Amino acid sequence: MSRVAIFDQNSDNIIVECMLKWQAMPNRYVMISRQRLPMYTPRQISRRWNNHLKHGKPLTEREKSFISYLVPITTTTRGQTSWTRICYKLYDRFHVLHSADKT
Repeated sequence: MSRVAIFDQNSDNIIVECMLKWQAMPNRYVMISRQRLPMYTPRQISRRWNNHLKHGKPLTEREKSFISYLVPITTTTRGQTSWTRICYKLYDRFHVLHSADKT
């Protein structure tokens, strides 16, 4: 079976939706390929996520302000900040997924 290599907006939306749901799963790209996007290989989905979708759009001023508010709250006594938790709180508030690298 030949697989398509070109992603469209609908496929991108499905990948983002599935990554939110299955982010902790070790075989998440295989699950997306088998259950939602059989026209793409797990490797294609992984590359699309890591190279294009994971980073998303730039942070807005409101999002930056919200991060500034969250950093002192989420920083532990050892001085470590949970950037992953901040990303989830950003998604809950603004419905936009940002990677921990960007925040």
